[in-house]
Amino acid sequence: MKDLVEQRSLRPTAVLILLVVAVLVWVGMELLRVGPPPEIVIRPAIAFIGKRTPVTVEIAEPRRGLSYVGVELVQEI
Repeated sequence: MKDLVEQRSLRPTAVLILLVVAVLVWVGMELLRVGPPPEIVIRPAIAFIGKRTPVTVEIAEPRRGLSYVGVELVQEI
């Protein structure tokens, strides 16, 4: 009789632990998932880019957002 009571008292605890683990796994997957690639539009003021040519760069990612953006213009030789 005592064993039956102990088994029944362990069931809610085990279910609660499994539920917490499942929620933590789900939250981790949502935080670490990769979103769609961002949309990037580069508009120079004129056709050729020089040292003083103003360049507008628009970057958008509407679903997940962006935390950091770095832009570097490199001239190929």
